[in-house]
Amino acid sequence: MENKLGDVTAGGGANATEKAETNMYNFPVFANAQLRLPLLRQMIYFEPFITVGLGYNFMILDYTSDVEDGTDFFSGFAWQMIFTAAYRLPRGSAVDFLLDLGYRSMKPQKGNVEIDMSGPVMRLGVRLYI
Repeated sequence: MENKLGDVTAGGGANATEKAETNMYNFPVFANAQLRLPLLRQMIYFEPFITVGLGYNFMILDYTSDVEDGTDFFSGFAWQMIFTAAYRLPRGSAVDFLLDLGYRSMKPQKGNVEIDMSGPVMRLGVRLYI
């Protein structure tokens, strides 16, 4: 992320822009448990899943500005709950279409500073069985 802090006039009348730049690198690690209900596929044509995950989040915050540059390391507990619906076209097909909707809680911290990166999760995809 790049923020324009303002315009400055350099020596000789040259104009410049003062900027601050921040990069966040987030690495969540989860152990997931999944409950599948494959018998419902014959009745409602979808196979629902529920996934619950517990884990830990590692985040690197790298920043530069005209005042200071640095890198901070944040970490903390994380969890997620995701509901999935899988739809397979005809019988015998090797393709599933998936829709995931859920919530992921990640609040990495360093000392008394906490960054709340929690929020909804949505994923749409195709799974091919080989």
